[in-house]
Amino acid sequence: MTVTKLAAVATTRSSAPRELRLSIDGFPGPSYLIELCGDTLIWAHADGDHVDDEPICLLPGERWTSFAATLDELGVWDWAPSYTAAHDPAAEPGGEVVDGVSWRVHISWDGRTVLASGIDTFPPSWDAFCESVERLLGGLSFR
Repeated sequence: MTVTKLAAVATTRSSAPRELRLSIDGFPGPSYLIELCGDTLIWAHADGDHVDDEPICLLPGERWTSFAATLDELGVWDWAPSYTAAHDPAAEPGGEVVDGVSWRVHISWDGRTVLASGIDTFPPSWDAFCESVERLLGGLSFR
C-alpha cells in the first residue's frame, strides 16, 4: 500500500475533526485508508500492483469547513452503525466473505461521532460522501 501524508494545515485546530478514520477494502479492487494523526492526514491506496505516488499537499482550513458542512447536509451523523445485506455470508456466524467491498467510517467532531461500517451495502448518501472526501483530499481518490 502506498502511503501519502497530507499536512493538515487548518486555521485553528478546532476546524479539523478530533478523530477521522475512513477505509474502503475492495476485493477485487482498490483499498483506501484515510486517517488523521495529529495534524497530519494520511491517505493510503492499494490496487494490486498499481502504486500511487502523490506529492505532499497542504490542506487548508476552508476544506475542513466545507467537509463539515457536507457531513451535516448528508446526514452522516445519523448513519446506522452497520450496513450488511441479510444474505451476506459475513452476517452468519463463521461466515466468510471471498469478494466484495467492506468500508468503515469513524469521525468525531465538535461533540458528535459517527461510527458506521458495512459490507456491500451503503447508506443512501454514500456516493455524495465519497465525493466530499475526494474534495477534502484535493482530488485524490476514495472509491
